[in-house]
Amino acid sequence: MIRVVPIQKEHIKGFYKALDQVAREGKYLLLLKAPSMKNVKNFVLSNIKNKWTQFVALDGGKVIGWCDIIPYEHPTVSHTGKLGMGLLASYRGKGIGTQLMKACLKHSQSRRLEAVYLDVYGSNKPAIRLYRKLGFKIDGIRKKGRKHKGRYEDLVLMSKSLKPSRGKMA
Repeated sequence: MIRVVPIQKEHIKGFYKALDQVAREGKYLLLLKAPSMKNVKNFVLSNIKNKWTQFVALDGGKVIGWCDIIPYEHPTVSHTGKLGMGLLASYRGKGIGTQLMKACLKHSQSRRLEAVYLDVYGSNKPAIRLYRKLGFKIDGIRKKGRKHKGRYEDLVLMSKSLKPSRGKMA
């Protein structure tokens, strides 16, 4: 049974492994391998400390995917955040990405974020369908936004407006 939960310290190693595995596919993330374990640990601990949105999908105790929405740092854009996510190949197409994104969007609303932005490769049609299904709109295309192994790829720029929840901040 797959569970979607807020990331905790004990998930750092599994998150690192999942991030590295997806990055090494070379098809979905800007990264081609995970940053150092130290950097990943600092990223996760900062998210936990600041109560920023980061969830993991677990199969038993194994991290099989993640989704995060991290607010932009500059004060004039801190009401918005950037979405990142990934899922191990054998778990794609099973609705887990939808579960992760719904949990993250709900949490981001409770944190009073007003909009979420993301970039996705134009060739990643399943991800674009997922984002559109959850209310993201296409803002534009960054032509030749990525170049890997001599091949260019367009980046699809997407966004979703959020209505912050009126309750207590999470």
